Amino acid sequence: TMPDTLPAATDSDDQRSAPAADGPQFEAVAAFFTQRCISCHGESRRRGGLALHTPESLAQGGDRGPVVVRGDVAASELVRRLRLPVGERKHMPPEHRRPY
Repeated sequence: TMPDTLPAATDSDDQRSAPAADGPQFEAVAAFFTQRCISCHGESRRRGGLALHTPESLAQGGDRGPVVVRGDVAASELVRRLRLPVGERKHMPPEHRRPY
């Protein structure tokens, strides 16, 4: 499962909009990414310019910018897509890619 929180910025409000993708938080979701996301968003294939195989690639985001917002799960595009109803076109992972 995805964690409910990501680390909050401590130095400035500018950091709050920076993506968070390091340390234990990445380790907590790495297995999920490997099982359900890497086939389309990994080192060799980066749909939408997004790769999720390392903390650095997650922090880089995709073609449309960051997908994770430090300290604000609700504002994170990655989490928003995972939480969309299954029938929504932009729900991730797509129905044909789900292992369940």
